Amino acid sequence: MNKIMIVEDEAVIALRLEHRLTEVGYEVVGTFHSGEAAVENARRLLPDLILMDIMIPGDLDGIDAAKIVREELDIPVIFLTAYSDDKFIERAKKAEPYGYLVKPTRDRELKATIEIALYKKKFEKALRESEEYFKALAENANDGILIATGDSEFVYANRRMAEMAGYSVSELLKTTMDDLVHPNEIEKIKERYRTIIAGKPFQRQCEATLIRKDGAEVPLEVTSTRLIWYGQPSDLVIFRDITEHKMAEEALKTSHNALEYRVEERTIELETALKGIALSEKELNQRKLALEEVNRQLLETNQALSVLARNIDKDKEMLEQRIYKITSSKIMPIVKELQEDESCSKRQAELEVLSTHLNNLTISSALYNEIDTRLTDQEMRVVVMIKNGLSSQQIGDLLCISLHTVKTHRKNIRKKLKIDNTDINLVSYLKSKMVSDPMKGNLNPEL
Repeated sequence: MNKIMIVEDEAVIALRLEHRLTEVGYEVVGTFHSGEAAVENARRLLPDLILMDIMIPGDLDGIDAAKIVREELDIPVIFLTAYSDDKFIERAKKAEPYGYLVKPTRDRELKATIEIALYKKKFEKALRESEEYFKALAENANDGILIATGDSEFVYANRRMAEMAGYSVSELLKTTMDDLVHPNEIEKIKERYRTIIAGKPFQRQCEATLIRKDGAEVPLEVTSTRLIWYGQPSDLVIFRDITEHKMAEEALKTSHNALEYRVEERTIELETALKGIALSEKELNQRKLALEEVNRQLLETNQALSVLARNIDKDKEMLEQRIYKITSSKIMPIVKELQEDESCSKRQAELEVLSTHLNNLTISSALYNEIDTRLTDQEMRVVVMIKNGLSSQQIGDLLCISLHTVKTHRKNIRKKLKIDNTDINLVSYLKSKMVSDPMKGNLNPEL
């Protein structure tokens, strides 16, 4: 139930008003007869609305009392007066009343005026709370916010907007769009603003360049919308600093361009490589053909060499047979006679070596050749005598060398034949590996 206070110096009118208000559902919290009493009791009772007679006794008339109540307590006042003179009305307007009733009041008119006043007060309270909430959000926003009226006058700016522009809030409210927007973009912004004011469809977001107080330029993203600000259609503009976004965009663009350049460069490298591969493939084909020709020639040469080798082998075989026949039939008998001749007894070692060499002319012995190439002539004489079973003393006597020298030769022979530090018997080893005497019938009969 809404509480109403009556300020009326005429008791009959005051009593009638109280009766009427009670009948329609209001609670009358008090009736007072002077401006001073009205102010004092309004502070104490805090009514929802005051019916105030303009002409009341005391130092404060109804208009003065209404101003005090309005400013201190924000309580809506409806004036009651028997006067409709313009001078009273003009003076009453300064107190910002919520209604104006001329006595005598009608019940319907009284109720309607009170209801409208209470609704207006409720609406103003909600609007004020909404505006306070908006301001609380705006003052803590990371984006700049400006509100401009239909004649382009700035009526609100948050602290962030002032920081972005380099002004104080009070300085910023004294500027115009021409002071804030880059000269190259001002006409575009104004045209957009005219479109918004005209109520035509418009793009809510765009980009613009803010000119700070110090002349620096700041890239912005601008978002606009329409609202009612203190009862007046206005334009709400939100400014977002996109410097970092622009830097990131530029960095991305630079990176993209670098990547495109790298791709183009890499493409050229690949094309060059492909050309090189094609050229290499051509050269490889040419080399392949050349190698095939060389291979063909090598095959022909190999065939010719094979024929030549067969002829050489045939000639070799014939030569070996001839050497064998001459050696076995002509030379070996002479060597045999010399070995049996007592006058040649001192040359038995040399004759034995000669006999061994002649044997190897008729029968191939790989080991003998290896022994022959590794040993000195003197060591070869010692080897032949060892194979024939002579003792170290006998070998020394025949070769006219000391026993120590013979032992040294034996040691060197074992070492050169790679059988030193083994249990292999040197006599047995030599007999098993060296070619037999062809004159004793051990030659290959096919030779």
